[in-house]
Amino acid sequence: MILLEWKKVATEIKENLKKYFSPAEFRDSYVGIILLGDDKASAVYVQMKKKFGEEVGVNVKIFGNCMQEQADFPNERHWFQNKNFYEIHEVLWVIQMLNADPKCLWFLVQLPLPTYLQAHKAQILARISPQKDLDGLGGKLFGLSTIDYLDFLPATPKAVLKLLSSYGFSDFTGKTVLVIGQSNLVGKPLAVELIKLGAEVVSVNEHISRDLLIQFSQHADIIVSATGQAHLVDQNFINSTKSQIFVDVGYAMKDGKPTGDMNAEALAGKVAGLSPVPGGVWPVTVACIFDNLRVLLENDEKLLGI
Repeated sequence: MILLEWKKVATEIKENLKKYFSPAEFRDSYVGIILLGDDKASAVYVQMKKKFGEEVGVNVKIFGNCMQEQADFPNERHWFQNKNFYEIHEVLWVIQMLNADPKCLWFLVQLPLPTYLQAHKAQILARISPQKDLDGLGGKLFGLSTIDYLDFLPATPKAVLKLLSSYGFSDFTGKTVLVIGQSNLVGKPLAVELIKLGAEVVSVNEHISRDLLIQFSQHADIIVSATGQAHLVDQNFINSTKSQIFVDVGYAMKDGKPTGDMNAEALAGKVAGLSPVPGGVWPVTVACIFDNLRVLLENDEKLLGI
């Protein structure tokens, strides 16, 4: 069994980006990250992004909880100071300011949002200018990609494909892929991209029965799960071929330890490949966020006026 670990592919992306980004070019500009709420995992993840960005020569500024960063906003409203609660108009205001700030080249809103802002999620993400939408979760960039106008994929589904490719699993023609979860962050864009790559895709959500989910899984060549349900996928999901690839994009806590959607112990030795949690897809996602900077730069003319 191959353990699909992050270090090989993330290191390769990092080294390529170091060559691509000139520190002088980005000295006076920055990438922004808006962090809301007090989710500890999100705060750690944001720090990982900041560290990676700076290692490849990109300045990263964090706005919101736990951090205080300065920006040349055109008035004295210090929205970005550490607060425990943000009104929706405050969130939309800082997005507007980042959209307008010429020194902010790209930015993203860290998900998940705190509970009190969940109802405004679509409104918040849609307000990000497509030219600066680093995560692509506003929808327009991914929409342009689906019609082959732009080769852009949100970072997490991109990380899944990069991880698979780095271990030789890149030809999806005729392969059956089960994608568990239909979020805008992972499941939906990944399913569409796999269709473009020639796969037969089965996309399911939380309303499917467990029996049918197991049936689909046993007939799939590749299973990708992104639900956040600890150990949702176990030995019942495998078939007798030992040729299946299982990619875990989930994150949960079980018995005080981080784990994923897949019960790695139950799958070990019975499948061809398995990505671990922690240490599989998510570190590659950080690298892919900054690889998307390169994509947006290279498509700058296409993005003008959209």
